[in-house]
Amino acid sequence: MKNFHVMRICFLVFFVDVSPVLASPPSKVFANGTTTIAATLADSKVVANIQTATTDGHSLYVCSGGRTVCSPLEKLELRVGSKKVWVPDSVVASLTDVNSASLSNNGWTQYVLTLNCGDASAAVRVRVLFDQHRVIEREVVSSEAGMVTERTYYEDMSGAFK
Repeated sequence: MKNFHVMRICFLVFFVDVSPVLASPPSKVFANGTTTIAATLADSKVVANIQTATTDGHSLYVCSGGRTVCSPLEKLELRVGSKKVWVPDSVVASLTDVNSASLSNNGWTQYVLTLNCGDASAAVRVRVLFDQHRVIEREVVSSEAGMVTERTYYEDMSGAFK
């Protein structure tokens, strides 16, 4: 009987959090055009459309490193199932030179788009946390230092104007 209780406790501890972290492999992002990344995460199809364009390095965009041609991220569209996710302009406004991107889940109802941007000491990893309705947080991590350099929280404004 004693072994039964030990096994039951082990079973409960092991299966308390059954939300697996699934991820799509990193995909190369085109410097000019639209890159689509899709994955089935936590029983939902999640899609990210990443639109970039090339521009002269001396434009209003800040190129990473010593690049002479920039590739600013112009538009980001996120979908969970058939629902379009609201993405504030500030999520992408300062991002250039996106090299690769991947999708993963954060539990059963939240998802993460990871963008690897720039090169050398100007390289950053951007994590965009979202659910089926909106972007919740944007986090920019310096790849070289491994530290968060920016974090922006987006409040749920869906009930503000009813």
